[in-house]
Amino acid sequence: MKKTIEAIKSMLSKYNNQIFTAGICMYVFAIIMSDYTIIGNYIPEFLFSCIKYLSVAISILKIAFIDIKTYSIKQRKNVILLTTLVLIISIVSKNRTILQIFLLILGMKDINFKKIARAIFWLELILLSLTVFASVTGIIENRIITRTGETVIRYSLGFKDCKYPAIILWSISILYLYLKKEKIKLYEIIILLISNIIMYKVTDSRNELICSVIPIILMPLIVKVNKEKLNKIIYYTSKYSMSI
Repeated sequence: MKKTIEAIKSMLSKYNNQIFTAGICMYVFAIIMSDYTIIGNYIPEFLFSCIKYLSVAISILKIAFIDIKTYSIKQRKNVILLTTLVLIISIVSKNRTILQIFLLILGMKDINFKKIARAIFWLELILLSLTVFASVTGIIENRIITRTGETVIRYSLGFKDCKYPAIILWSISILYLYLKKEKIKLYEIIILLISNIIMYKVTDSRNELICSVIPIILMPLIVKVNKEKLNKIIYYTSKYSMSI
């Protein structure tokens, strides 16, 4: 048992960023497939739950074997207090996702956020592309929905709700802005705008369009800001969009 624990510690220390990034991607994959896409209706929820728990387990092991050593006494008390509060909230609300996401965020200490952002960007782009392709080719259902009292036709593009593909495209757009920062080109901004406008035309998801277009349009102005301020603005925007 002791040798097994030491082996886990050694592996976590050596491949810290890679293992944690893989865990985050697994969790995002499970969330999108089970909660967002229609594909999740044909796959047992148990499998997705296992993937989520494995992702959280990776974060807990990292916290227990690596991060805890770097905490001061005050930080340890704060972590215990916060974890207890989130646990109580999860139990009362009967929502395990709150605790899971909290543990994943807690495990991000000393992790290269840019690597996680890049990995999730490609994961979401691939999942969105494959799901949309499967829906328009008839492999999975492309639900047609109309707003109450309106005649506007909305397409779900293989997702459970019309807003879901727009939400994922919004996340992809924000992550791309974060990854490119001041190096982003005008044609890339135009492509992002056109992509989000097309998504709006198909899904009629207004809020998501606004949330995507505003930062995309402001990007040329933001790049003129001090680089340190730019990094902070896009970092926190990307971080919280991933959590959402």
